[in-house]
Amino acid sequence: MRDETGYLEPQQIEQLIKSADNLRDKMLLYTLTRTGRRISEVVGSKPDANGLIKSPGLRPIDINPDENQITFVVLKAKKARLGRSIIPKTLTDKLLSYINYYHIAPNSRLFPISRERAWQIVRKTSIRAGLKGIGNPPMPIRPHHLRHSFAINFARNCQNPKDITELKQALGHTNINATIWYIEKFNMVERAKIIESMFGD
Repeated sequence: MRDETGYLEPQQIEQLIKSADNLRDKMLLYTLTRTGRRISEVVGSKPDANGLIKSPGLRPIDINPDENQITFVVLKAKKARLGRSIIPKTLTDKLLSYINYYHIAPNSRLFPISRERAWQIVRKTSIRAGLKGIGNPPMPIRPHHLRHSFAINFARNCQNPKDITELKQALGHTNINATIWYIEKFNMVERAKIIESMFGD
């Protein structure tokens, strides 16, 4: 996704989450917007031609509450690898409460839905929240918009070069150039302010 306007502001993200009509959908949106991970990493992937599921989706055993860390199975170019993200303690606490509420077994999926169903949830909830479309031209909000929004809002708050590396890790990028794009999307004035804050000039 390379649309510079195709993202949500923080207040719009909160509006979206509050518009979910059940706990599962609210936690799905909360997880997507607080981690910036791909939808396949959160809900799981489809079986391949051999019937194998390369990404099981997020499970209780993937959450390390002591270190506020989640392990994801990252799928890119049809290859699977493990990726880890540091998450806010508020997300850790909410996920543990969600797991306990629904008595989710350690190896079971937190969100046992298809990617297509996740797309429907994001789209219908965004309409309920009054967010019918974003970007230029306006498009219905998709799960990847939430990843895009996470990255842009993170980049806005970068204070030093290490923050770019942390964003790269959070998004599961293998190439730093993919991460740097989120800095480059800002106009010259905003970019200058970010660089000043990063390097203390």
